[in-house]
Amino acid sequence: MAAPAVAGEYERVAEELCRAARAQGRGRVAVLPFQNVGKKNALAGGIISEKLVTAVMGRGELEVVERTLLAAVLREQRLMHSGAVDAGSMKELGRILGVDALVGGTVMERQDGRFEVNMRLIDTQSARILGAASAKVQKEWAESFFDDFNMEPALPSWGSFQIAGPAYGAEAGEPDCGRAAEDMDELDRAILDVKARYWAGRLKDRDIERGALKRNPGSEIRNELTRQEFYRVLRSHYDDPGMRRVTRGEFQRLVDTQKTIDRVAEACGGSGV
Repeated sequence: MAAPAVAGEYERVAEELCRAARAQGRGRVAVLPFQNVGKKNALAGGIISEKLVTAVMGRGELEVVERTLLAAVLREQRLMHSGAVDAGSMKELGRILGVDALVGGTVMERQDGRFEVNMRLIDTQSARILGAASAKVQKEWAESFFDDFNMEPALPSWGSFQIAGPAYGAEAGEPDCGRAAEDMDELDRAILDVKARYWAGRLKDRDIERGALKRNPGSEIRNELTRQEFYRVLRSHYDDPGMRRVTRGEFQRLVDTQKTIDRVAEACGGSGV
């Protein structure tokens, strides 16, 4: 019975932000993924910001930038890794997206298990704060989607393949660790659809409800926006009765690419991540 109260919190803060935007004559906004304060619950910021987008759009008072477009622009502007948007980049985002204001925020888990969310509506031209809102919401999502199946998968397990992918380290020359985060994200995105179809297939084969799953392979995706996109694609494939299954060739590429990502991370010691 807690769901209506949770929904009510999102609707309340959406109303406050819409009221502030209208009062300042702002009609088109973009909601950035909220930053997580602390390392736990890595999905919280993205999920909560998406729920806010839904609540704002449901009011029909503001035009909200589509999330896929926002992610593409953030990636192009090299902002998705830093997690910070300064006055200059804010103005550039406003120009590219055609928005009057950005909504940014932070998410912090409280001792009682709820999340404290602090949001600001910021003018893209002046970086002036136009309004603010805060909420305390319950966690109503699963951190993981996948079970440790304890049985042979429909496709071979990750460790069953001999990896012959390119080395990233001493034999291939020193890696450019300044680009490590971007390199890993490009590789993650290159295998995103295959990885989503692979795990969706395993779920379908065992008819397991997502809410009951305990282990989350998406946690290896370091970029939060890419990780969110992975879960969206995963859900779409899981719900698609005609989903195309992963071939052995695709699975080999998936494993090879993941090993390359791991080599980048190991060679750079987390630099740029």
